[in-house]
Amino acid sequence: MTKREEISERYPEDVFVFAEGFDEAIIGVEDDKMIIVYSTTKSISILCDQMELTEKQIQEGKAQLGFTEDELKMEMAKEHFYYNVKGSKGKNFPIFIDDEF
Repeated sequence: MTKREEISERYPEDVFVFAEGFDEAIIGVEDDKMIIVYSTTKSISILCDQMELTEKQIQEGKAQLGFTEDELKMEMAKEHFYYNVKGSKGKNFPIFIDDEF
């Protein structure tokens, strides 16, 4: 059973907004507002694993920033996450917790 299914089973009366593609990053439910809580670290890791770079991006990253391919993927995943994922707002939208301590 996935975390999403477990949450839906545990809270059958509630309707949740899930971040698509990030089920492995779910860490719980904020039970006052009934909002899904995700790990920022795991979410960025998921994006990094899915990131595919062109040869041009790799070469530019090395030349301009001195990044390795993995470092460039991580930077691009972080940028995408903070702008497109965490930056999305709406009623009952999930929250992402900084859990890198």
